[in-house]
Amino acid sequence: MLSLRQAEHAYGRVISREGALSLRMRELCVVAVLTGQDVPPQLQSHLYGARNVGATHAEIAAVVEQTALPWGEAAQAQASSTLSDFLEDVRVNLRQTESGGTGGEVQRRSKM
Repeated sequence: MLSLRQAEHAYGRVISREGALSLRMRELCVVAVLTGQDVPPQLQSHLYGARNVGATHAEIAAVVEQTALPWGEAAQAQASSTLSDFLEDVRVNLRQTESGGTGGEVQRRSKM
C-alpha cells in the first residue's frame, strides 16, 4: 500500500498539472483508464473526484460506457458496477441531505 506521501505526490503531480486539459477532463480521462485496470477502489475515488470538479453523472456514465471496446466487456461490466454503487451513494446522500440528515458530503461505501 502506498504511503500518504507517495499517494499525494503521485496524485498531485498528475491531477494538478497545468496544460490544455481542464481538471474535469483530466479526471474523466483517469476514469477511462482505471476502468480497464481492475482497481474498483481507485476507480470509485476518481468517480467522486470527477464529480467534485464538475463532471456530470451523464458524462461520467458515458465515459464508462465507451470503455468496452478498448478494455473489453468484462472490465466495462465491473466498472459499471462500481459506477452503480457510486450513483447509489450519491442518491442516498441526497435523500439524507433533503430530509435534514447530516448530508453535505457524499458517504463512500468501502468494497475493500
